[in-house]
Amino acid sequence: MTNITYLGDGTRRIQDFTTQYDPGNGMPTSAVTTFSYTSNSETKVTDPNGNNTSGDTSDGITTYQYDDRDRVTKVIDALGHTAEKTYTSTDNIATMTDALQKQVTFGWDPNDENLTSVSLPTGATSTMTITETTACFGHALRPERPGRHPAPVSPWRAGGRP
Repeated sequence: MTNITYLGDGTRRIQDFTTQYDPGNGMPTSAVTTFSYTSNSETKVTDPNGNNTSGDTSDGITTYQYDDRDRVTKVIDALGHTAEKTYTSTDNIATMTDALQKQVTFGWDPNDENLTSVSLPTGATSTMTITETTACFGHALRPERPGRHPAPVSPWRAGGRP
């Protein structure tokens, strides 16, 4: 059985969890793993033997860093490889940098709702434009896709009525 305790500050972050059964030898045990949180959004984990996570990746632990909105901003794996993400004000991904430090950049429309471009580390960029034509009743007739034929969309619902 595992018992999970959460912090009482409303953040839904785990304070600790206790494992009360050891499947290896069938004997009951009480192994507690503790979590603590730093002011710069890092999580420190202490295992039942008192071992802590650290910035040193030789401990075999992957470290996740979060921003003040609980979005993952940086991951350092057990081999020391770092990947990072940045976000727009509405939580869309703005950039992603992989462990080889290759960056992909995402462009968004002025309302930060629709993806408009993706730029790859090779220099290639893909752009997207969606235009919608509507009838006088406000029904979508066909979305326009640059370089392709318009997609047919019927304004009629089942039963033959708009």
